Amino acid sequence: MIMAMPENGFEYTKGVPKGHARTGLAEAVTREFCPHCGTHISIRVPSMPTMVMIRVGTMDDQSPFGMPDVAIFLCDRQDYHVVPEGVDRFDKEPG
Repeated sequence: MIMAMPENGFEYTKGVPKGHARTGLAEAVTREFCPHCGTHISIRVPSMPTMVMIRVGTMDDQSPFGMPDVAIFLCDRQDYHVVPEGVDRFDKEPG
């Protein structure tokens, strides 16, 4: 699960992530990882330069965020991924 938030309201409190963007793509996203364990932490999308997408599972306390509102890219979902009832679903992006 990811959470989008304004970039100006986000900061890493410890350490500096390693970023990676695929080459050869005009609008490649940058994925940020823990430089020690490799955990995928966040995503920065060129079409949304003022936002950062945070992997909620990497937070120490996820409880304030509740359940997801939407599930996207279900076309890539694995059999073991469960989408809760009542969550809006999209094979790709909404819209």
